[in-house]
Amino acid sequence: MAELQSAVSLDSSACNVSRMIGPVVAGALIAAFGEGVCFAGNAASYSAVLVALLAGLDSSRFGVTATAIASGLVCGTAAVARALAGYTSVEEEAA
Repeated sequence: MAELQSAVSLDSSACNVSRMIGPVVAGALIAAFGEGVCFAGNAASYSAVLVALLAGLDSSRFGVTATAIASGLVCGTAAVARALAGYTSVEEEAA
């Protein structure tokens, strides 16, 4: 029982420290690099999760291949890159 209390206390301490330190780090990163770079870094941080999900995809169960999903992700990423480069929307680019 003492180990459980220690684990809960450690988890609570880690959460409280991250609540204090997180906004400071975020503010410093935004001040140094801007919001766009911070959002891009956050988006890139999800790539490992996406790769793991694609690796474990059972195409026979869902009727979609990992290649099709990866192609959609590439197209979506390209659209975001174009939008960040100065286009306001994908519809304007097509017009």
